[in-house]
Amino acid sequence: MKLIWFPKSFAGAGASFEKALPACRLAVETAIVRHDTPLFLPGWSENWSGVIGIGVVIERLGRHIDSRFAHRYYSQVVIAVKARPDNEEYLLPEYADAMFSHDGSILVSKPVAPDDLARIDPPVQVGSMEYLIERLDKAVAAASRAFTLHTGDVVIAGEVDIIPLVPDTRLSFTLGETTILTHKIK
Repeated sequence: MKLIWFPKSFAGAGASFEKALPACRLAVETAIVRHDTPLFLPGWSENWSGVIGIGVVIERLGRHIDSRFAHRYYSQVVIAVKARPDNEEYLLPEYADAMFSHDGSILVSKPVAPDDLARIDPPVQVGSMEYLIERLDKAVAAASRAFTLHTGDVVIAGEVDIIPLVPDTRLSFTLGETTILTHKIK
């Protein structure tokens, strides 16, 4: 399983990425926290933030997918939360790649229908649904030009919000009565 995360600048989706690939980050599988295990915040930083991204789970094998056909490769979206230290020294470019993919730092929700994003509590700012789908399609197309996308791969189409991560609390996202993401923060 791959987790491909496009940066916030990709959220602009107005540019064409037909010839040049946008920058993305590829997370190692061990970076993803699984099965309601706690998110452990390392002690080398006092303050942590959670960068929220919206993405898709790939449902079929694909390579060199055109953005107009990308919707055929996914039907559900996920919310991902990436733990990030707030210390300025760890946000410098020389640390950025290592900080992105350290073990146990990314939470991924259960997949939901795109239309259900508006009903998630706490609310996630995604803009208009047309804009979101365009962004997701462009991200899938761009990722498929660099990697062969396999079933289960996750493509995150940019960052949408930042939340504080506070130790000894629980981070939860719900859809009605259904919990789609819940982890203790330690």
